[in-house]
Amino acid sequence: QREREAASATHEVAHNELYSLEAEVRAEREHANEQVASAVAAEEAKERLEARVGYLQEGLAIEAERCRKLELEGAEQQRVLVEETSSLELTSLQMAQAHEEAQRS
Repeated sequence: QREREAASATHEVAHNELYSLEAEVRAEREHANEQVASAVAAEEAKERLEARVGYLQEGLAIEAERCRKLELEGAEQQRVLVEETSSLELTSLQMAQAHEEAQRS
């Protein structure tokens, strides 16, 4: 009888330990699954950010090219303006000289 009770008590302790270990394993598995899900989410976020960086870099390259073209156009317009101003100054000088000569005559 006593052996049976001792065996039954030992069996119950072992059963409780097994249940406890199973609960630990489930908790560890859930934790591991959460970590995997977190890592997957982080990788997806990284990929989205990399795609956005690529898009922004393309946009910056386009804008840089547009600015370069505008600078070239501005430089050309400035060159034409300088030429026209020089031409006008020369014409004005020639007119002033012609006016002086006309007054002397």
